[in-house]
Amino acid sequence: MAKELKIIMTISGAGTVNRRIKRVLSTGLLLALCCVAARAEIVIGVAAPLSGQFSVFGEDIQLGVNLAVAKINAAGGVSGEPLRVVTEDDKCSEAGGRDAANRLIGAKVQAVIGHVCWRASIAGSALYQANGIVQISPATRYGKFTDERPDPQGGTYRLIGRSEEQVKFLTKMLPERFAGQRIAIVHDNSPYGKGVASALQSGLAATGVRDILFAEYEPGKNQYKSLASTITDAVAEVVFVGGYYGDAAVIVRDMRARGMAAPLVGADALAADEFWSIAGPAAEGVIFSAPWDPRKSEPAGDLVSLIAARGQAPQIYTITAYAAVEILAAALEPLADRSYAALNRALNETAFDTVLGRVRFDARGDADLPAYAAFQWRAGKVVPLVE
Repeated sequence: MAKELKIIMTISGAGTVNRRIKRVLSTGLLLALCCVAARAEIVIGVAAPLSGQFSVFGEDIQLGVNLAVAKINAAGGVSGEPLRVVTEDDKCSEAGGRDAANRLIGAKVQAVIGHVCWRASIAGSALYQANGIVQISPATRYGKFTDERPDPQGGTYRLIGRSEEQVKFLTKMLPERFAGQRIAIVHDNSPYGKGVASALQSGLAATGVRDILFAEYEPGKNQYKSLASTITDAVAEVVFVGGYYGDAAVIVRDMRARGMAAPLVGADALAADEFWSIAGPAAEGVIFSAPWDPRKSEPAGDLVSLIAARGQAPQIYTITAYAAVEILAAALEPLADRSYAALNRALNETAFDTVLGRVRFDARGDADLPAYAAFQWRAGKVVPLVE
């Protein structure tokens, strides 16, 4: 190209014929440059909460996607085409989910890794399906997300355990571990928090275990002394919190400040490192249920070590988001036809080797991953709960 440019410069002062030659050569040069610059790429969208109280989960997903994309691109991309990531903040809301989805549609993404919060995820899924875009969520647990997906044949997939499976696990675990003890259930009235709390209350009642308190608290407070007093007055021996890590951390802190030693139990939201940061020593011994932890599995070992070497704490959503990119890349690799239908067929019919192990999607779009387990905070770290 440098020689062509030199020729053009040489004839730039010539007459009419040379000006025509110049235009031809210049056009050829521009086309060549255009073709180099416009190298084909596969655009992946990421939709997650990147602002507000749930932004930590969005950051976990971003990290997983970016690490997977970097590795795949370093190895030559997908069929020689690099992956490029476009990220949008869904603000963990229905309206935010729609807005993020529309922006990703406008960015011409091939697929979306996201969302976290179920309202944003469901709002986005209808728009993705209508525009021929596949969605793989590394974090949405709400059953209806896949049960009522817009396209029964595909389009919407999940790489995390369903929320109702978590409740089944808690309904069995609580009476076994705290047999005969008085259980208080409190919740933040959110779809997630109240949903888990109400289902747990019903599940326990069906087994003959009745809670002695079922109370709502207002989320986002910097103290819950009155709630701690209510729990104390109820003489609760075990407290289950249906809500997010920030509120649960303040609740257990205020409980301990009142001298209340009742164990605190929660769901997967208490797995966030920020729970310990906020609660401090009061978090010691807190129990929560969460999906089987891929960070402890052999396939994720290298990724966990890589994240730790970066000075970061590996999180579950980082692993599941990384796996989502692996699955998407593996599904696209052999496809000459990268249409929505063809990609769905690949996702429906293939077993994928990932950092989660070998993964298949069932007829609903749920991954055949292990079930929930119990974990506990010990000295600032999450460890499996030992009987």
